[in-house]
Order: sequence, then C-alpha cells, then structure tokens
Amino acid sequence: MPRLSTSGSDEVLEINRLTSRGVIALIAEAPGLLVRMTHNSALLMSGEEVSDLNLLLVGPGPEPERFLNKAIDTARRRRLPLVAAFTPHVARELAPSTERLGLTPAGALPMMVLRATAPIEPSRATKIERVANPREAAIAGDLQARAFDIPRQSIARVFEASCTEASSVETFIGSDGGGPNATITLIRTGASAGVWLMATDPEHQRKGAGRALLTQLLEQYRRAGVRRFYLNSSAAGRALYESIGFRVIAEYSLFALAQPA
Repeated sequence: MPRLSTSGSDEVLEINRLTSRGVIALIAEAPGLLVRMTHNSALLMSGEEVSDLNLLLVGPGPEPERFLNKAIDTARRRRLPLVAAFTPHVARELAPSTERLGLTPAGALPMMVLRATAPIEPSRATKIERVANPREAAIAGDLQARAFDIPRQSIARVFEASCTEASSVETFIGSDGGGPNATITLIRTGASAGVWLMATDPEHQRKGAGRALLTQLLEQYRRAGVRRFYLNSSAAGRALYESIGFRVIAEYSLFALAQPA
C-alpha cells in the first residue's frame, strides 16, 4: 500500500492542493479545458486524447467515492483517457471501486519535497533562457514532445499558450554548444515552488543536461526566497531527484483509464 511519511498528512494535502492549482495553470489555455474541484480532489482535463494530459486527483473530503464516480463518468462521456491518483488517505477506501470502474493499476506516484536545509551540489554550467515568446515556447514544446512521446500538436494546444512573460508559469530552456537540450517549468506560490515538465532531449538523457538545468534553477529560486520545492516523480526520474536532495513524503496510488475504443 502507498505510504504516508512522518512528515504529516497536513503537508501532503497542502501540496496536493498546490498540485491541483499548478495543473490548472499549466493547462488553462487548452481548448478542451474542464475543471472540477473540491477541497482535496480535482478533475483536470485538457480535452486531449492523451492520458497524461487529463488528471484526476482524489483526496479526503466529502464523498471521495462519489467524486471519483462522477469524474470517471465524465471522462467516458467525453471519450477521453486519464490518469487517476489517490492520496494515501483514501487509497484503501477507494480500492474496491477501481476494478468496477475499469481503472488499471499503474503503480505509485511519489510526492517529493526538497527542503531549505538540503544542500544542492553544483552541477555543470548550462545556459538558461526563460521562455517569453512563441518562438521560445515552440523550442520548449519540441523538447517536451520528444521527451514525453506526446503528439506535438497536443503539446502546442495545452502548454505553449501558457508560456508568456507575464505568466506565473515560468518555463526555462537549458542549452550548451549543441543547442537546446532540456526544459523545466516552475510555478511559485509564496515560499514554495512546484517543478513541472522536466524534459530532456532523448539524445542528451543520462548525460547531465537535465540535472544541470534543474540545480541551477533551484539555486536561483532559493536566492529569490523559495524555501521548499515539490514535485510528483515518474519512476524513471525518482533516482535523479533523490540524488539532488528531494525526499518522498507520500505516494499516490496511480491508475489509468483507457480511451474507449
């Protein structure tokens, strides 16, 4: 079963809510946007036929099973796939419903935190540019599409429109002598910042490009007053984040709903 660390459920639920708001900011310009929220649960759908671009988060609160049922019904009526993640508070309670609803287990999704006391070891230098115009947004979109294996037009419709100089969604591109090789998005809320959409060009993966960009941005945000960073990691990315200093404070139970044939 997913575990909840001694860091406490209050922080987990706080970051769960920050996660919901972060996803909304990321997909706010998606043409097929649909958002439904309670205090600790959220259905956040871009409308794209890509499961990773439609997210259901379910946490404690009034009638989590009812929220889950309505969310799955909505996805089916829209004929869209989605990823569903349950906080440790409700995972056991909702387990009997998953098979009935046609949800396929997809492992665990770690919630990770980097605290102000954790030192960040310097990595190699990389040139950093904040995305502020459509040309730069397209470069970041190219990197995301290649790294995540998501259709390029879906990336353009969902993420690129949020990459403006005035946006709270701050996307950065790292590059070296060979050109752009990695991109990361950060969303700051007070003294916390969420790390999103870390994508490294497949040709540069496992060569330090992503680490170089991330560690420099963490230091930059710390100098600007951020005391805590959070993210939800894929299985592939967990070792990298742990090596930088992130620690798991909880694990979501993860499920997938396939697109109807």
